Amino acid sequence: MDIKILDGGFGSQLSTHVDAKIDARFLATNPNAVYDTHLDSLQAGVDIIETSTYQVPVAIKLLHKAVHLARAAVNDYNKEIKDSDNVENRHPMIAGSCGPYGWFRI
Repeated sequence: MDIKILDGGFGSQLSTHVDAKIDARFLATNPNAVYDTHLDSLQAGVDIIETSTYQVPVAIKLLHKAVHLARAAVNDYNKEIKDSDNVENRHPMIAGSCGPYGWFRI
């Protein structure tokens, strides 16, 4: 059986990169913190990261941005481990995260 580890606690980890109230607006207002949070999860050894879209309203540009940030984190992580001897040959995946639709203004 091949077991995969999914990231979790995105908001808690995001709070280590910012000093403000955590909500879905960070995708638009602080994309670097979102990227850094994804990279944290990858460096901790997860196999699958979720896009930061759980409470994002249906806004195509934001959804694209979330996927782009997750993909950038995976690409940069792969570059980090490429020449490392102490990391297994890993291929992190990205999963779309969706939850109850939350309405807010950005």
